[in-house]
Amino acid sequence: MGNTKRSSANQVLTSGRQILRKIRSQPAAIEAFISTAQALSTTVSDAESAYCWLSCVLALRALSQGNFGVGALLVDASGSIVATGGNQMFVPRFRSEAHAEMVVMNEFERRRQAVAHLARYTLFTSLESCPMCLVRLVTAGVGTVVHVTADTLGGMVTQKETLPAAWKQLAANHAYREASCAQELKELATEIFALTRTKLNNKLRDRGA
Repeated sequence: MGNTKRSSANQVLTSGRQILRKIRSQPAAIEAFISTAQALSTTVSDAESAYCWLSCVLALRALSQGNFGVGALLVDASGSIVATGGNQMFVPRFRSEAHAEMVVMNEFERRRQAVAHLARYTLFTSLESCPMCLVRLVTAGVGTVVHVTADTLGGMVTQKETLPAAWKQLAANHAYREASCAQELKELATEIFALTRTKLNNKLRDRGA
């Protein structure tokens, strides 16, 4: 069993390293995140940590493209990754709904239209899901949602008991939790998102001014 878990983790890490190599030259802060991610990849030994690490890599790619630094992936019951994505709100064009979780679910639902039950699927996201994304995941029926780091300003998972009754009923048999992974991974996810959060939030405020 241990060998199987390690093999799965190795496959995820290999995929993530390929993504990191394709991120073009970036400002010093992002280059530092890339170096940290590369170093942390050598410490990952279990599948959940590998998925969490990959969500951070996807967040880094989104950040490097000019979007919020959030990444996500959907995993089926066998542990296979069936969809990945990162925030795409600003690049290549403005899309108000294009949070990482939404991008992942859009891709999954486009490619896997025959899948009707997601109770044994798990979505990993580098940042706690916001109200919009949490309701989307509840509606889709994703059985487990795992975030690497909490979002104290915009996260909804820690406040899910305040959802309207209809959504609480749909979410009743599902699990929403913070990841069981190294503190260094949590810190990396937090820092990736924080780097441009204020700048991009100001852009959003300008749209409504």
